[in-house]
Amino acid sequence: MSEPPDESGLFRIVETAGLVVAPFATLTGLLYYFGWVRTNAIFSEFGIDANLLGYSAQDYLLRSAGVAFRPCAALLIGATAVLLTHRLVARAVAIDARLRPVVLAEVGAFAVLLLVPGISVLFGEAHYLTPIAAATALIAGALLLEIAVTQWAASTRPELMMRRGLVAGVVVVGLFWAFSTYAQQTGDRVARDLSRNLGVMANAVVFSAEDLSVGGPGVVRTDLGEQSAYRYRYAGLRLLVYRNDRWFLLPSGWTGDPAARAIVLPDRETLRVELRP
Repeated sequence: MSEPPDESGLFRIVETAGLVVAPFATLTGLLYYFGWVRTNAIFSEFGIDANLLGYSAQDYLLRSAGVAFRPCAALLIGATAVLLTHRLVARAVAIDARLRPVVLAEVGAFAVLLLVPGISVLFGEAHYLTPIAAATALIAGALLLEIAVTQWAASTRPELMMRRGLVAGVVVVGLFWAFSTYAQQTGDRVARDLSRNLGVMANAVVFSAEDLSVGGPGVVRTDLGEQSAYRYRYAGLRLLVYRNDRWFLLPSGWTGDPAARAIVLPDRETLRVELRP
């Protein structure tokens, strides 16, 4: 008879694969979410639903790649700090067994001091920390508490997996919270800069065979006559973006005018758009 498969060996293979795949999957999800939040923050400033832009998952990842460098660097630095902390705590406990309860109690107490404000801000019960600081405290507290519990007593494999699964869940929540907050802040900043300086956008002149009834501060409509294939010309527009077969335009007098509205025109044969510096 053939021997039964080694379940422990199979479990180790699955566990190792999970340790490799999970971080990359989490990072990909963070970058996608970062790109989506930031894009939505930018275009919502101009009253445009980001879904109209038709960005794909790859587009959101690419849009987040450069801007997410700082939070990703902070994530790597934080991971390194956690590993060093775990190493230092384990070494301190191993040097003198009498110090073990004191060291672990201090680490656990510090973890609780971080978790309490993080959870309080998360559920809106406190506002004395910024969201990013609260998310950082939440992540650090969960990891420090896990370090203390791990060093305190041995656990069975099911208990260990369950506990670390909960800690991983808290860490993921904190990461998405921090990334989304930073993405919202950077998106709002970019949108404000664009709205205050439309000069960085290309000038757009729209020619149309039909009257589009396009208006706004700074927009000039000219009737070129029936003999023209494109009878109506609209100047005084700025190109925000061209996506999903649509022209997203802003009136040149957008800045400081609360009545200004973004203009969305479908790309069709009866429409011609000329772009100029």
